[in-house]
Amino acid sequence: QARQSLEETRWLLGLAASSPLILGVVGWVDLRSPDVRSQLQEFAVHPKLLGVRHVVQAEPDDRFLLQPEFLRGIGALEEFDLTYDILIYPRHLPVAAKFVQRFPSQRFVLDHLAKPGIKSGSIQAWEEGMRGLAEFSNVYCKLSGMVTEADWQNWKPEHMKPYLDIALDCFGSNR
Repeated sequence: QARQSLEETRWLLGLAASSPLILGVVGWVDLRSPDVRSQLQEFAVHPKLLGVRHVVQAEPDDRFLLQPEFLRGIGALEEFDLTYDILIYPRHLPVAAKFVQRFPSQRFVLDHLAKPGIKSGSIQAWEEGMRGLAEFSNVYCKLSGMVTEADWQNWKPEHMKPYLDIALDCFGSNR
């Protein structure tokens, strides 16, 4: 499990520096901190740092992405040419759309398709949220991690297909 700490980001970058198998790192900085720029300056010198993320799905506030201190930190990423990985659940998708709308030049990556309810088969609200977020051309989507949202013991490829089809329809193969 990822830890949200500067120490883990340092550790991951150390691993990446010593291994040609690790092509890039998405680390963590405290985007709400008044000294977020100094944290970014420390890590941005590492060529394998590609972006940062915050485990928003674990935050008690479903509108966490819109907190002023967090928005200020996101505003600092572009000058360091770093992506922001959005790690959320489907219920956060409408807020995520409002969030990315504020930063038209910032690159975003939606992690794990926003963790759709594959196990339960719920798809309609997730699809609406995905289509809304995909309207922003600066948002990309990772397909990884889908099996964590399926029935771990009994999932089949056909359980994933409707979600993959929608994601590809929304974002295309380039995003």
